[in-house]
Amino acid sequence: MKKKLKNLALFLEQLRSHFICIEYVQIDNVEEQRKIKEDLIQNTEEVEKVLAIREEMDAKQELKSKYAKRSVETTSGVERLQLRVAIEKLEEEVYELREMLLQSKLDAELLLEKDLKKKLKISKMCERLLSSLKNQYEQLNEEKRELRAVYDTKVKAVAAEDMEELIEVRQAVRDEETHRARAELLAKYGEAFKDRFFDEAVEKVDCEMRGKVYVKREQTIESPKGAKLYPEQKSR
Repeated sequence: MKKKLKNLALFLEQLRSHFICIEYVQIDNVEEQRKIKEDLIQNTEEVEKVLAIREEMDAKQELKSKYAKRSVETTSGVERLQLRVAIEKLEEEVYELREMLLQSKLDAELLLEKDLKKKLKISKMCERLLSSLKNQYEQLNEEKRELRAVYDTKVKAVAAEDMEELIEVRQAVRDEETHRARAELLAKYGEAFKDRFFDEAVEKVDCEMRGKVYVKREQTIESPKGAKLYPEQKSR
């Protein structure tokens, strides 16, 4: 019986470690989504604004050329005067649009149409990446739901008189399994690995395993070592 309980304790702690890894990936996923969204807002809005101004400038320049041509061709003095007024107004509007371009946050070299379009192409790529990250997040949620069902079933099958011993055995192997999860993530992310994401993942997993609603802390917390394991609520 003791061996069976020990095996179960190890299995549950390995499940917990897997939960931590999934949670870390989701936390990193959310951070990546946030960065991409910020880049998209800044990049796309500014580029589209410049493209719209350039398009409006081109349209006014084309109209100005038409008016100038008609002014030469017409024999009516009144029409020629009206066209001259219209041309002057267009010149003022084009000047204002050019000033708006100069005030743009984009660098001067990006005012070239080909560079702007290239920047928009990058934005489209970011949108596809964002969609991929969202899909990944939902897939991880589904995996967590499936694993949680397994976890709950295993815990609820433990007799009440064995629960305290199960907790003690789990506590004995917890640090080792937590370190294993950290090592796995460190190998995967390398220099991009963030301790604060790992700390948050551990805290959230432990909180949810106790049946509590996780509330993210604003301050940075230290990596929990030998965190107290609370008995899971059993339903009979």
